[in-house]
Amino acid sequence: MLQHLEPGEAPAVPVDPQKTLEECRHWWRSWYHQCRLMEKVEACWHQPDEGIWELRGQRRNYIHSKVYAWVAFDRSIRDAEEYGLHAPLERWREIRDQIHAQVCERGLDPARGAFKRSYEDAEPDASVLMIPLLGFLPAEVPRVRATLRWIEQDLLQACEQAHHGGQPERHSYRPVD
Repeated sequence: MLQHLEPGEAPAVPVDPQKTLEECRHWWRSWYHQCRLMEKVEACWHQPDEGIWELRGQRRNYIHSKVYAWVAFDRSIRDAEEYGLHAPLERWREIRDQIHAQVCERGLDPARGAFKRSYEDAEPDASVLMIPLLGFLPAEVPRVRATLRWIEQDLLQACEQAHHGGQPERHSYRPVD
């Protein structure tokens, strides 16, 4: 990475101009590819997909997928701002905010006030536990706490079934219609 020096300051270590130029080329190529990737995310984030578990059956609007689309925009915005990179920041912010609002509106099970597997299902899914870890919402938010409780109850129920000789039914792997 290029060193940031104040006028009149000398670098602490000798800088190899050839390596610096090579690093710049790599940096700009990487940013170019990241922007192309963001164009693809922009074009498809709203579409149903197979989800992280690649379940058989109909494609769904999985919360996990939507949250990671939000992460892609959020981190790309952060990178562009932090490093002064050219990007369509206003558009990216609008899309990021749209994804966030949609997930918070359509991704909740109304009876539990907790995030569910997909917009179409009222099932718990451990993949949504990434929501606070990724910065989508803080862990203290009631929706996130309710999600944690719902998944905990689901796991405890599966353990109880297994303990009594039954076959635990894991929602995350159950096929969707």
